[in-house]
Amino acid sequence: MKLDITLLKHPVMMILSMFIGIFTGLFLKNAAFQIGLFGDLYLSLLNMCSIPILITAIIPSMARLFQSHKAKKYLLKIITVFLMLILFTAVFSSALEWIFKPGRNIGKEARVVIGKLINQADETSSEASSVKNKSVKNLLYNMVPENIFKSLSNGYMLQILFFTIILGIATGFLPEKHYNTILFFTEAFFNAFFKIIDWLIYLLPFGMISLLSKQVSQIGTGILLAMLKFIIAFHIICVGLMLISGFLIKYFSKAGFIDAFLKLKEALFIGFGTQSSIAAIPSTIEGLTDGLKVDKEVTHLVLPIGIVIFRFSMVVVYITSVLFTAELYNLRFSMADITLALVLCIIFAISSAGMPGISSMAMIGNILYYLGLPVETIVVLLIAIMPLIDPVCTVTSIHMNSAATAIIAHDKRE
Repeated sequence: MKLDITLLKHPVMMILSMFIGIFTGLFLKNAAFQIGLFGDLYLSLLNMCSIPILITAIIPSMARLFQSHKAKKYLLKIITVFLMLILFTAVFSSALEWIFKPGRNIGKEARVVIGKLINQADETSSEASSVKNKSVKNLLYNMVPENIFKSLSNGYMLQILFFTIILGIATGFLPEKHYNTILFFTEAFFNAFFKIIDWLIYLLPFGMISLLSKQVSQIGTGILLAMLKFIIAFHIICVGLMLISGFLIKYFSKAGFIDAFLKLKEALFIGFGTQSSIAAIPSTIEGLTDGLKVDKEVTHLVLPIGIVIFRFSMVVVYITSVLFTAELYNLRFSMADITLALVLCIIFAISSAGMPGISSMAMIGNILYYLGLPVETIVVLLIAIMPLIDPVCTVTSIHMNSAATAIIAHDKRE
């Protein structure tokens, strides 16, 4: 009997892999550590393709945009749509967090666990301070790569994005012969890396088992129980945002509500299993263009930029963490405090573009500092539970960026 390897990409296989990974991490810690080596290798293979995919997706899209003289129209629409969605995300997250209040009335045992963890926070708080010194003040300076090859070798995503956008714009102003040559090669390379990602998807169930089991095994049950209310509230907020983005995709792409998830299922599973939204770019583009019939030119332009810069999930992380910290210390926020918190969360979420997960989490220290809240508390707690919230963070960002792309492309369908 011939084995159908396409079953490895079936949603049931993905869900089963998640449960196996969580079970292994909870009850078979030694095995989780051993198979975690494969997960690290799998993640490296995906990351190997991330930067080439980003570059080869943006250059031809920016070139076509400026070649067709529609730059002013689309850039203005991109900024407007993303800022409106990110503002809505902040308000929605703060409203649900205020309803659930996960930082209120936590038990004595939970407070003891949290207290012990904070006492061990010297190293983490130092990291938060170092990140703080690099944040908004130097954002524009840090965007421009002094040496693009150094940026590429170190994976400085924001600098790579800036360079790629500039190169794409310049390509749009070249003579037709050179313009077509660059487009031919960049699109050929994009398709080649897309093929590599497509091969790697067949290994995703094994990668998910390895990565999840290792991450779950590293989380103590004490901190898990202490932060359980926060984790549940956080997941509910993210699910709520995805339902809303599902309705937006349904309305602006003229597809069914269920299709807004089914056509993107491969990208969502990749994001969940690897916690890498960039690795999911090819599958997201395919789901939007082939599955939901969103304009290909707009998708190639908007989605990679949104994935790197507009990380909706980080807004959720920051605003819920700020309010959780205030609740933990029984502090009352005025409307002015909440407004300031929302603005700061949006600014720092955009400022953290291109930063790895732990550094992005540590940037919450900037917001707490400006609001006069204890910095060490939530930074340590977030890093401790990051493996449990990172998967849903990535999935939320992918789906919200898909909704933004469908909105921006809407007028081309009519």
